[in-house]
Amino acid sequence: MKQVFTNLLNKLLGRGKSGPSKDGSGASRNDAIGPRILHDGTLGPSAGVDVVFIHGLRGSRVQTWSTGEYFWPNDFLSEDLENARTITWGYDANIANVLSYASRESIRGHAETLLQDLLADSTGSTSGYYCAPNLL
Repeated sequence: MKQVFTNLLNKLLGRGKSGPSKDGSGASRNDAIGPRILHDGTLGPSAGVDVVFIHGLRGSRVQTWSTGEYFWPNDFLSEDLENARTITWGYDANIANVLSYASRESIRGHAETLLQDLLADSTGSTSGYYCAPNLL
């Protein structure tokens, strides 16, 4: 696991050989709500593992995990964790905004929706690793 994070750090610092991910349509990345499977994984010793990225309040499922033009869960982890399924999950995280709509959903409501979405996309018996920033 240490090697995975070392590889990720090297790539973020420009020492990697991978370029930024491109959307085939040339459009910007979609910051939609719900799950988005970034990498489906392959068969192997770590098959059946889901790595789920959940953004924090006022975040988004892409911008929270991006540095410059790199969306590192997609650009780097799919290489280092090729057998794992990598997912990012988005939700309405606008908690307060004077000029526009603010989400009225509770944390419990978001958690229930997350679990429902992950169960709907489940591949069977999988272990999950969840990455989430501080909510404050």
